[in-house]
Amino acid sequence: VDVDSDDEESVQSETSSMDSVYEVLSKPSSERTNEDIERVMDVLQYMPAFSNMTSNIREAIFHVLLLTTIPEEGHVLINNGDEVDKWYVVLHGQLRLIRDSNPDKILHIGESFGVSVSLKVLPHRGRLVTATKDCQVCYVSAEDYGRVLAQGEENLKRIEENEKIVAVLEKRAVSAKREGYFVIQ
Repeated sequence: VDVDSDDEESVQSETSSMDSVYEVLSKPSSERTNEDIERVMDVLQYMPAFSNMTSNIREAIFHVLLLTTIPEEGHVLINNGDEVDKWYVVLHGQLRLIRDSNPDKILHIGESFGVSVSLKVLPHRGRLVTATKDCQVCYVSAEDYGRVLAQGEENLKRIEENEKIVAVLEKRAVSAKREGYFVIQ
């Protein structure tokens, strides 16, 4: 058995999968097909930034995500005091958060930063710079992020017993004409 060739095929498969994601996220949102979104979902859904989202929220986020590539190391993405009005996810490379009073923090593939679920646009604390060459970062505006999260919440149904949530159901399309609830928690 040629282990090196298996490893090589796995790396090529991962590379082509990410290339497919970059291709889709480079398209304007209005030109993305359901097949495009499925390709993105297959690759990104397990990243930490997306793994705790419901499938409806992930799908809606993947429709509006945009991609940016920063070719040089040391590029300042966000300065101290800048208002952060987007939610970002690292897709390739690493970013370094530099704060005067704290040790540097490295953000890795799949980690997110920017606006929080509260959607408050706050001044950034520290400088965020690329720690590697050819960083790819996807992002969504705070407005789109908030809209998607609100729609996702509307599709949830919580089942309570004795004032405790015992199940969470998510409304999803079963087919083109039918919807149903799926237990997600």
